[in-house]
Amino acid sequence: MKIKVKDIVANPFRDISHYPIDREKVDVLKSTIQETSFWDNLICRKHPSIAGKYQIAYGHHRLIALQELKIELIDIPVIDLSDSDMIKIMADENLDYYKSNPLVVIETVRAAKAFIDGELAKYETWDSAMANRFISHIIDGAKSFSNIKRDGSGQTTILKFLGKHWKQWMIQDALDTIRRETLPASEGGVSKKAIETLPSLEHTSRFKKAAKKYRLSKPAQERLAKEAVKQKISANDFDGFAQKRALGVETPKAKSSEEDKEFIRMEKLLLRIERKSSQLSNDIASFNTTAEALNAKQVRCLQSLFISNTFLTLLPECKKLLKLFGVKGI
Repeated sequence: MKIKVKDIVANPFRDISHYPIDREKVDVLKSTIQETSFWDNLICRKHPSIAGKYQIAYGHHRLIALQELKIELIDIPVIDLSDSDMIKIMADENLDYYKSNPLVVIETVRAAKAFIDGELAKYETWDSAMANRFISHIIDGAKSFSNIKRDGSGQTTILKFLGKHWKQWMIQDALDTIRRETLPASEGGVSKKAIETLPSLEHTSRFKKAAKKYRLSKPAQERLAKEAVKQKISANDFDGFAQKRALGVETPKAKSSEEDKEFIRMEKLLLRIERKSSQLSNDIASFNTTAEALNAKQVRCLQSLFISNTFLTLLPECKKLLKLFGVKGI
């Protein structure tokens, strides 16, 4: 069917603002179209609410190429595609082309989850929902229907919908990111802007662990992600990189071997301090609880004298360390 290019719009489930456009691919497509006049490999459906408009299922780079070449009319198939068809076609294209780009994977899972939850919201009971072939295909029975309707679709349901080309760990990681985007940093929340900066799913996974481990605020997460991409930090090196930034230690571009050794020594000391301080905190809390239970007002023994002297030496050093960590008001 012959359609004006200006009447073609993107897949409605694809948030174009969140999809990186590969300029090199667009330029190659433009060259190919100019040389061969071939722009096939596009399919679309009639826009469900705007007469005279059409929505493409995939091929957004090709559409951009056509627009930039100012081609006005093309002949492409118009197919009766459901919303679920549009999402699954988009998901397959995303996985094939973008592969492990975290931004695209997360947005695909977000779209799939929103669609599934929206479909389930239309029905109150499993008996009424069974008439919807889409729902009966991805949900096993009344119990699963009730659970998913209550809690929202999870990784297993979304995997059934998206198909075997998708991996469960990818969906699980994307759902974890979506959930943590809404949380404050103090509760393990992550910055959506920071996640969108990262180059791979492995980077995303390591980043989330580091953000929680070093209690990074969301602005700090965004600075960390930006700097990591700028310096091309590998996923395997991300934790060490995050630790240095969390300490406020700037790593010079070229370090001597002695500086390297001292930095490694600092990292090892911090890990040891973390382990021992955590144990010490637990032991003190346990001792105080026991003392309160015994209604002890004062403890006098040789150990108490030694501990008092140790703490009088320890407290000033702790204050210095906390100042290095940026803690104020101590």
